[in-house]
Amino acid sequence: MSQNQILSIIGINRNWLIMLPFKSPRLYKKLMQQGLSHVTLAAEYTVNGVGTRAETISINDVRIIWRYFDTKGNLQAQSLIDALAFILTHE
Repeated sequence: MSQNQILSIIGINRNWLIMLPFKSPRLYKKLMQQGLSHVTLAAEYTVNGVGTRAETISINDVRIIWRYFDTKGNLQAQSLIDALAFILTHE
């Protein structure tokens, strides 16, 4: 998933992560202490036979971000965290 998809799927503005260090430095520091790396990765994947390139973040960063929004009552983030936990424990 692209960075935009990771945030938009839970209803969060796609610029949230980019602006986080400036708009909410305390929260940014807290998430960094939890292991957020904020490193951008290049990904290539195929959807319906079409190759796609995207900028994304690590699965650990996704987990940290979705967990944060889960604790804020975001039901979509909660569902995705549950699904991610299931996938990671059943590999």
